[in-house]
Amino acid sequence: MHILVVDDEIVVLHEQTQEIRQVFPEAEIHEETNPLSALAWSRELKVRGETLSYAFLDVRMQEMDGIGLAHRLREEHPQVTLLFCSAFSAYAIDAYGLF
Repeated sequence: MHILVVDDEIVVLHEQTQEIRQVFPEAEIHEETNPLSALAWSRELKVRGETLSYAFLDVRMQEMDGIGLAHRLREEHPQVTLLFCSAFSAYAIDAYGLF
């Protein structure tokens, strides 16, 4: 099982990964602070014939927001379960309205 965690705040990223690892101890968890790097990794995963099971995405990031990243990840891995993580409740409605 492959899990992607994307957050541009490194401390938050590591905290999320620790929590996820407790729930999915056997999963391969990939961390990224840059959404474009996360997308590149996702493509590499697909080329290897592997699938992305879960993506935990920060909604508000510099290069690309989490909602845009979610759309692109879904193109590569249609079965991925997307989970949006944000300290800003206003973004939750936008994020959940998409999928």
